[in-house]
Amino acid sequence: MKRALLAVILAACSKVTYVDHTTIPTGVVASQTGHFFLGGLVGHTAVPVYALCPSGVSRIQSKFTFTDLLLGGLTLGIYTPRTYDVECGR
Repeated sequence: MKRALLAVILAACSKVTYVDHTTIPTGVVASQTGHFFLGGLVGHTAVPVYALCPSGVSRIQSKFTFTDLLLGGLTLGIYTPRTYDVECGR
């Protein structure tokens, strides 16, 4: 039972990264949480990347953090947050 639960949790970990190689990363990272419901089927998040990084964007990463997975598990998938990291560039 514990192994099956661990396999489900590890299988749920995912991340998507977009990298713009034409900008130089500055190391400044802004994070924002997107709020979704029913396993991610309901909800929409617009990340204002140019408001967070007016000089340009070097990298955008969408991922489930441990806290996101924990909240999703505790609510049985009713609430499923997702974290977005935006790294500024120049």
